[in-house]
Amino acid sequence: MPRLTSANQAAIDESVKSLCSLVTLVEMTLDPSNIDYVCDYYRDLTVDGQLYVADDGFMGLNAIVEDSSQTINTVGSSWSGIEDEYVSDLLNFPYIDRPFIIKKQFINNDTGALVGDSFMVFDGRIDQPIISHNVKDGEATLSIIATSHWTDFGRKNGRSSNDSEQKSYFSGDTCFEHAIDYNKEITWGQA
Repeated sequence: MPRLTSANQAAIDESVKSLCSLVTLVEMTLDPSNIDYVCDYYRDLTVDGQLYVADDGFMGLNAIVEDSSQTINTVGSSWSGIEDEYVSDLLNFPYIDRPFIIKKQFINNDTGALVGDSFMVFDGRIDQPIISHNVKDGEATLSIIATSHWTDFGRKNGRSSNDSEQKSYFSGDTCFEHAIDYNKEITWGQA
C-alpha cells in the first residue's frame, strides 16, 4: 500500500514541523452512481483533481492500527446527523464489499495550501455498515467498518479468489487470469 515516501519530500518536510495540519480524505461508494468524497477539514478541498466536501457529520475514524506485517486489517468510521429522509436510502443500498479508501493530505497552517501529494492510508471494502436511528430526533448515526481488500485471501468460506468471480466484480481486472497455472513446472535457464 502506498505510504508517505521520499518521492513526496514536501509532505515529509511538513510532517516534521512542530505544528502542521493533516487532513483525512475519504472516498466511499455507498451508491456506485454517486461516489462520496468527504474530508474532515473546515472547508472543501480539491485534492488530486477531486473535490472533497467538508462534512460536519464526519465524526472521524477509529484508531488505525497496523499489524506486524504493516497492513491495516480494518478501519471504523462514524457519520452523524443523517436525516430521516436518507435513512431508508442507506438501508436499501447494497453497499457491502464496495470501495472505501482513506488518504491523508498535509495543509500549510498559514496559507491553507496543500503541501506535497496526498498519500493513501487504507484501501478496502465496506464490510459492516451499522445504522443507529433516533426516531425522536429524526436523525441517525452511520458506522462503517471496512476491511482491507487483502482480507479475502484469509477467508475460508464465501467469495472465491478465481478469475471468473473476480471479473464478475471488476470486469477489467486480470489479476487471477493465470492463477490456474500455479501448479505448472517452471524451467529456469536453458532448456
